[in-house]
Amino acid sequence: MPSHHPRRFRSNSRDAQPLDARAVDDLRFIRQTMERSAAFTAVPGWGMVAVGATALPAAWLATRHNFDLRWLEIWITEAVLAVSLAIVAIQSKAARRGLPWTSGPGRKVALSFVPPVAAAALLTIPLFRANLGPLLPGAWMLLYGVGVIAGGAFSVPVVPVMGVCFMVTGTTALFLPSLGNWAMAAPGGTVARTHAARANPRAESASSAGKGRERPVPGEIPELDRLIHERVRLGIISALAVNDSLSFNDLKRLLHTTDGNLSVHARKLEEGGYLTCRKFFEGRIPRTEYRLTAAGRRALDQYLHDMEEVIRLAREA
Repeated sequence: MPSHHPRRFRSNSRDAQPLDARAVDDLRFIRQTMERSAAFTAVPGWGMVAVGATALPAAWLATRHNFDLRWLEIWITEAVLAVSLAIVAIQSKAARRGLPWTSGPGRKVALSFVPPVAAAALLTIPLFRANLGPLLPGAWMLLYGVGVIAGGAFSVPVVPVMGVCFMVTGTTALFLPSLGNWAMAAPGGTVARTHAARANPRAESASSAGKGRERPVPGEIPELDRLIHERVRLGIISALAVNDSLSFNDLKRLLHTTDGNLSVHARKLEEGGYLTCRKFFEGRIPRTEYRLTAAGRRALDQYLHDMEEVIRLAREA
C-alpha cells in the first residue's frame, strides 16, 4: 500500500481566517467528532425530568393499594408510559445531534441496559406470586441502576452517577419497604441536566496525544499532513480513532455528508494507508466497514501535535 508523506502547509491569501484560528477550529472539530462517535450523548435532560415526573402520580396512586394486583397494574402502566416518553425524547435529541440512537454507541448502551431491566421484569412474576410485593420496588430500582451504570459506560459521565443513585434508592427501598412507592418516584431526571460536562475522556486524551513529541525548529510553522487536513477526511479519521470500526452509513450520518463525497474522501485515506475498507454482505444487504490503521492513528497524533504547535507559536508571537 503506498505511503503518504505530509507536505508543508503554506498559508493561502484566500483564507480569511488566521492559521492559529483554523488550528483551534480543527482541534474543536476533532474533539466534537470523537465525542459524538464514541459516546452516546443523546441523553435528554428535560426528557428524563418528564419521565421522572410521570412517576409521581403513579406513586401516589400506588400508596392506596397494599401491593396487590391493582398496585402492580399501576406500576406496569407507568413503566410503559415512561419507556415511551424516554424513547421519543432520546430519538428527538439524537436526531438533532445528527447521529441516530441506533448507531454504534447507541447500540452499545441498549445492549448493556436491556439485560438487567429484562431480569427485573422476569423476577417480578415469582416475587409477586410469593406475596413478596414489598420487595419489588427495591429490586426494580437496584436492577435499573445496574442497567444505567452498564449503559453509562458508553455514554456521558453523569449517566453512571445516576445509576449509582438509583441503586442507593433501591437499597433503601429493600430495607424500608414502606418507602418503596416513593422511592420509585425519586427524580433522576434532574441529575441528567448536569450532563453539560459530557466530555469524553478518550477524546481529551487523544487531543493531547502528541504533547510529548519533539518540537520543530523554534519559530517555524510545523508541517501539516494535507491528506487529513481536509474537514471530511479529518472527521473520518477522528471518528475511527475512538471506534474499532464504523460503517459507511454511520460515518455519513455523523459527518452530514453525501454518499459520493464520503466515498471520495474515504478512498483517498485508504490509498494513503490511513484506513482499511471491508465490503461484505449481511444477508443480501451490502455493507462497507472502515477501520483506522496504525499509520492513520500516528498521522492523527502528529496532526494534533502540529495544530497545538501552531497555536503555541501564534500565542508566543
